[in-house]
Amino acid sequence: MSRKKKLLIGSVSLLVILPGILLVSLWLLISTPGGTQWLFKQGSAFAADQQVFISYAAIRGTLVNKLEIDELRVMLGTRDGQSNTVNSEADNAKGEISLKEFVFQWQPSSLFDGLVLIDLVKLNHLLVNVALPNQADQSDQADQVGQLEESSVPEIPDLLLPFDVEIKQLDVASVFIGSTETPAVI
Repeated sequence: MSRKKKLLIGSVSLLVILPGILLVSLWLLISTPGGTQWLFKQGSAFAADQQVFISYAAIRGTLVNKLEIDELRVMLGTRDGQSNTVNSEADNAKGEISLKEFVFQWQPSSLFDGLVLIDLVKLNHLLVNVALPNQADQSDQADQVGQLEESSVPEIPDLLLPFDVEIKQLDVASVFIGSTETPAVI
């Protein structure tokens, strides 16, 4: 066999095998508990670069089956540089969302039918805290509101998702929405 023929066969083999290896690797990431935990760890690190801090006590399950997350907390704000922990007292902390328990179960194969079919979304003890602005910020915000009333507010266009979304069961146990000082119970 000539050298050109061997090179051509090797190149074609590589083009066929490499995408297969990538697809198998991706499937292993989303369909195994270890892969799912690794993806969440990487996602948390990426989000931290964007000033969004994610923490959780435990993750069970996978992204292709049933996923359960205990003590999920998402905080917008700053990170204390010395202790590498979220600093909730920081001046520019914007708020937080926390869940005692989050459960998500869906059917990924429904994507082939153009549908996101979600069997279960469970939110147990949802807490949404929005940081109240300090007195200096309140006067700045009042000026901004006055400017918005004077100008026309742009209209948000309708958003169309590329897939239909169907949620079979939504289970919300308790919801607290408000500021840290005065949460409202729903």
